[in-house]
Amino acid sequence: QNMNDIITFTMSLLTLIINIILVLILSRKPQITTISQRRRFNSEKGLIVTSVTSYAFYVLFQVNYVLSRYFKVWFSGHIQLMFLGLSSIAPFWCLMLFADSIRRAIFK
Repeated sequence: QNMNDIITFTMSLLTLIINIILVLILSRKPQITTISQRRRFNSEKGLIVTSVTSYAFYVLFQVNYVLSRYFKVWFSGHIQLMFLGLSSIAPFWCLMLFADSIRRAIFK
């Protein structure tokens, strides 16, 4: 069991590093001159927000798992499903926030 926790921690740390690199690369604001470039940059902002929120929910899920497993916090074990649900719907709401074409198609 401890080896699984070490692997999970290592993968979480690697994901954090990749996430930070992704945010740094995509957050450099280019010179936006056309509407298509602005839309592309909005899509990149949406990718950044989606990546950060998904990772945040993943971290909350892992912290909650450690609380329930090692500290025997009863409530933490039962709330895991909420973190999984939030993690799975976060990309949809980020897409709705940043993709104009998706919003137009849904609200027509």
